[in-house]
Amino acid sequence: MNIQNLFRTLISGIVVYGVLLATPVWADNLVNLTSTGASIADGNAACPDQPYFRYVGGDPDNFSNPTDPAYPSPDLATLLITPPSIQGVVDYDVAMNNGRFGDSFNLQNTRSVCYAVIKFRAKNTGDVPSTDGLTIGHVESGGSPFTVVAQVLEPGALPLTQTYAFDATGLALLSGITGGTTPLDSILDVYLQDDAEIDFITLWVWYGPVPSCGGNPSTC
Repeated sequence: MNIQNLFRTLISGIVVYGVLLATPVWADNLVNLTSTGASIADGNAACPDQPYFRYVGGDPDNFSNPTDPAYPSPDLATLLITPPSIQGVVDYDVAMNNGRFGDSFNLQNTRSVCYAVIKFRAKNTGDVPSTDGLTIGHVESGGSPFTVVAQVLEPGALPLTQTYAFDATGLALLSGITGGTTPLDSILDVYLQDDAEIDFITLWVWYGPVPSCGGNPSTC
């Protein structure tokens, strides 16, 4: 298998905003994500003719110092400070208490998404983590609007490594980000507010076949 590791060339990302039920059932905490089929083997089986691309943010070091930098896109950076939070914007391995975390992944691709898996580690650290959410999507120019692809509500409720596959709705929305006319359109933003700590985020993405464009690549 031809594996390509793509680290952020612009930024890296994930997101928030969510309200949790008082007595959560973990499946109810997932929006457009599923714990079923959340492995590289499942992605390879679903897209047998395509390699996967791996995108990495942070170091999986169990929240250890030194902190790892996050690289939010300019538009996500605007969202993170609008309005300013009490703690401000933080990096990986920083305990949040009324702060904000953001990172962005430049997917550098214009094809649809065949399969995708996300893996991360989070833990609750602030005063009201039950209203937190890890939100994955795309922030438009100027910091708004924020198109949501998927969410994990109260991601730090299970302080361990979590792995999920994007469901059919999540894949369709993710394809809306990567299916632009230029790779510069395909930035995936990740946003978390405001009482949890993120150790690392890893994404595996299998893209669809390269369009034939009717034999004329200039029309793609």
